[in-house]
Amino acid sequence: MVNCCSALLEGAVPVTFRRNVFSDLASVFVPMSILAGFIALWEVAMAVLQPPHYLLPSPHDILATWLSNYTLFLQYGFNTARNAVVGATLGGAAAVICGAVLAPAKWVARPAMAYAAMVQATPLIVLTPLATVWLGDGNGSKVFVVAVASFPIMFAATVRGLELTPPRLEALMASYAATRIQVFLKVRLPAALPAILSGLKVTLSSAMIIAIVAELFGGSIDSLGTYMHQEALFYHTSNVWAAALTAVLYGLVLYSLAALAERTWLYWHPSVRARGAQSVK
Repeated sequence: MVNCCSALLEGAVPVTFRRNVFSDLASVFVPMSILAGFIALWEVAMAVLQPPHYLLPSPHDILATWLSNYTLFLQYGFNTARNAVVGATLGGAAAVICGAVLAPAKWVARPAMAYAAMVQATPLIVLTPLATVWLGDGNGSKVFVVAVASFPIMFAATVRGLELTPPRLEALMASYAATRIQVFLKVRLPAALPAILSGLKVTLSSAMIIAIVAELFGGSIDSLGTYMHQEALFYHTSNVWAAALTAVLYGLVLYSLAALAERTWLYWHPSVRARGAQSVK
């Protein structure tokens, strides 16, 4: 019996391990290959067509521009990312609180979600000038715009997550004479946490873009949006693309932090445990 089990383990484990390794490598190699192919085609097109530099610079020109002033781009990106994170935090916190309060009353939560969707559909180009008039052209107006844009995403995620609470668990807590706060903290919030963290990833990914759009209408020069706007006026296209590259880098960092928070706080969730088990095999 022992020999049979040893033979099975020796034969099965390496196959499973190789399959998981190949799957992980493919998940990284495929998108990187597509990106490399796109950049290569871009370079070839620039070499063949030779358009004016102010219309579209080549990727190596953009990279050279970024490397020559990377400290400036990183500093401007940090200032924009700070506004994005503060706005997303304020809007997200308000959305989670409102969602937790309104979710038990579905006759209130449903219309509230409709109003949230209406706010989300409002173009930022309409809200940003008004925020600048109300709060000035400083960081406050940018944080306000990001918070308003983040609220509908987190509110919808919170309400939908709370609706996924298993009724049998609520009934079990009621049989133990648990208070509403205990039911919320022990049952409803853990059940809604996967949806809330998924909304957080979407919110942080879009917060950087929203902050840049808000900065296009004026503000401090040491921010990506204002810098991109002024450089575009002088046809310094390489600088604009380098600033856009910086925004992408910071956006990836914010998304990675949200994904890390999801894996850290949901270590008990079946989906996270399943991914961890697959990576160990």
